[in-house]
Amino acid sequence: MYRKMWFLFLITGVVLAGILAACGSPAAAPVDQQPAAAQPADDVEAVTAAVNQVWEQYASSLNAGDVDRYMALWADNAIQLPPDSLPLVGKETLRAGLESEVKAITYDMKIINEEVNVSGDQAVARGTYAATITPKDGSEPVSINGKYMTLLKRQPDGSWKIFRDIYNSNVPPAAPAEPQPADDIEAVTAAVNQVWDQYISSLNAGDIDRYMALWADDGIQLPPDAPPVTSMETLRAGLQRKMDRVTFDFDINNEEVNVSDDMAVARGTYGATVTPKDGSEPITIDGKYMTLLKRQPDGTWKIYRDIFNSNVPPATDDVEAVTAAVNKVWEQYASSLNAGDVDSYMALWADDAMQLPPDSLPIVGKETLRAGLESEVEAITYDMKITNEEVNVSGDMAVARGTYAATITPKDGSNPIAIDGKYMTLLKRQPDGSWKIFRDIYNSNVPPASDEISSVPLELSEQAQITEPTMIDESAIIGVH
Repeated sequence: MYRKMWFLFLITGVVLAGILAACGSPAAAPVDQQPAAAQPADDVEAVTAAVNQVWEQYASSLNAGDVDRYMALWADNAIQLPPDSLPLVGKETLRAGLESEVKAITYDMKIINEEVNVSGDQAVARGTYAATITPKDGSEPVSINGKYMTLLKRQPDGSWKIFRDIYNSNVPPAAPAEPQPADDIEAVTAAVNQVWDQYISSLNAGDIDRYMALWADDGIQLPPDAPPVTSMETLRAGLQRKMDRVTFDFDINNEEVNVSDDMAVARGTYGATVTPKDGSEPITIDGKYMTLLKRQPDGTWKIYRDIFNSNVPPATDDVEAVTAAVNKVWEQYASSLNAGDVDSYMALWADDAMQLPPDSLPIVGKETLRAGLESEVEAITYDMKITNEEVNVSGDMAVARGTYAATITPKDGSNPIAIDGKYMTLLKRQPDGSWKIFRDIYNSNVPPASDEISSVPLELSEQAQITEPTMIDESAIIGVH
């Protein structure tokens, strides 16, 4: 039963078809055909010899994996009638099936033709077949044997070809598999628990390679409140982003394992403390999972399908906590600009962030924001203060409103520039619980300077027409807010 019925069907189908074809059965004569004259004894012997030659070619072509030579033994309108399956009609269908087989298996076949009944241009052959079929993947060989009856037809060139072929096995169907012994279930459970031990330790150590080695190549993860993760590349990239931002202190309690052949379904609970690397408060999570693992060719078990969800109801909006988190964003926003720390500043923005400066086109994406700020910090220094006045929270979104003021000092020795204005910013809660800037818009509290006072440096700071916008025009200063 190791190879299951697929191999028996796959092999017996081809083998018997070939055998029956070689044994060629007489085709039905038209209703109005006159009885043929009795065949001379020497003609029956000649036909029997020709049919036996068909079977010799049948066996040798299968044993050699020679599809073309095998197909040459069949009539163009041939039909094979395999057991437990629909008829195979036509040579193209037969060829396609055999081409798939010879990629996966090799044959060692023998056919014994026991009799041939001849009538005119038709011959019915009956006999037995036996074969050893060896999978190319290294699995154990399979032995088959059975019987056939085949109708062959004489062709215009005098050769004989298989026209109809039917066969069946001599071996009774295999009994259902015995229940798995208890010690095997215990061994699989121990192996699955070892997978979870590695899962925990690799996450806690931030070892992404060791974590990914626990997954089957075609594994899929089904996280809550998100689309399925359907490739290992996507799973790796997502985990790498998390490990860049947080550390894990993870624990898994596997509660049961149900085993069937090469599959095991594990169920249990998990708990973890997730600590942001930016100094934010740790987050505690816990939940439950059900995971399908598959036994690999080397005997190891790997995660094939994984689904989980939280035991904790969605949190109600904690306005005070979110406001504190948003205020911390603004503190880091101002301090990173004042220090000229581009990396710390960029860490405050979501990957798909957008800034909407006044009198200018939107700045789309973190790379554009970074490029602009890198140019600025080479030319100016900031002394900025942000006053957040309110935060409106809804689920994983928060809208912050407030004011900003800054003194911008050009590094070329020009006069400092004073600016102040107001902003409204949309922040989004991230999977690790942190808040990041998603959309940001602001404008100045100072009216545009008139031409009459355009010579005053401090007032020039609000003019968009100045030739050095990074030092004067607030709309061109990425870090204004």
